[in-house]
Amino acid sequence: MQTKNQNDTPWHPTREFAYRAAVLVSAGKCAGHIAETFYGDRQPASLMRVARLLEFAQQTGVLSLRCPTHEQLGRKLTEIFGQTFTFSVVNNDHVIQEDNAVVDEEYRSDALCKQAALVVAERITKLLKEKGPHRRSIVIATAGGIAASKVVRFLAAQKNVPEEADTRKLLFISLNSASMPTSYGLSANTLAVRMAEIYRARHIALAPICPADIAAEYKKAVRNIDLLVCGVGSRHSILFQWLEKHVHIELPRGAIGDICLIPITATGEQLHLHGNGPQLARKILRPNPAYADLQALAARDGVILVPVGYQADDKSREERAASGKVHSKLEMTRAILRRGLARTCVLGATLAQDLIANP
Repeated sequence: MQTKNQNDTPWHPTREFAYRAAVLVSAGKCAGHIAETFYGDRQPASLMRVARLLEFAQQTGVLSLRCPTHEQLGRKLTEIFGQTFTFSVVNNDHVIQEDNAVVDEEYRSDALCKQAALVVAERITKLLKEKGPHRRSIVIATAGGIAASKVVRFLAAQKNVPEEADTRKLLFISLNSASMPTSYGLSANTLAVRMAEIYRARHIALAPICPADIAAEYKKAVRNIDLLVCGVGSRHSILFQWLEKHVHIELPRGAIGDICLIPITATGEQLHLHGNGPQLARKILRPNPAYADLQALAARDGVILVPVGYQADDKSREERAASGKVHSKLEMTRAILRRGLARTCVLGATLAQDLIANP
């Protein structure tokens, strides 16, 4: 039975049809069956609508796909790094789309970041339940980047706010003003705003003009962060390549990458920018928090680390063994964990295996 006229314009997905599509998928029905049920045919336009309905179902939380986690690898990592660490290891080292390596890599990182979004959502729910009426704000911070942007993309579907909770207590803040004109969606400013919209809460982004009272509130918020969501920047990360080329800010010698735009060594120690780097960083990047504050926050288990690699890092162990390569974020993740700069880590099985083999 055709429930929607194909000639109607404009067409957009609705929660009702998204739910119905999700129910049919759960019952084992294919896209063609759903298209014929909804639109009376199996033409490409109808199939495209079904694809969009299922995508909308995931975005709104109607349909939730969760990649299996590897508890044994998580326990091994805890044995290596200590009982104060929590590891959520995602089984994303299986090929999903063989004929397109770029799309397959996207699927792998999506699986990891969906799990990270669940971890973040659960932590926010816990904070909403724990904080008493005497505390005015619960501060959630992000440093931006590819990993954080993917986590935020899946956050709406994982959000679970208790009925009695007051989300106006949530304050989402940006930890730097780093951005690129063609990738502004990765900026901490954009992600802080998106998270605030998801939770119907407040945000503070870093803007060129900032009233004194807002600036004071932001400074206080940075000192009282409850939860920080961040990825891992390597020496070859897009941001620092961009900065080196266009602003002449480069990672200092000995740095293997950065966390929250703080360059670190292979042992997780902070390195300082040389020359006029610090002045340029303060002017252009305005990075937060300070290294000591990051250490203190991590000691309270307030940092959720999501190391997303690149160039098919999460392929099978046999393929990687044959190539002799290790995960692109192995060195950085190991340094961060050894130094205790994060105690909650959501990572893929490939990186977990490399950490166990090279602790």
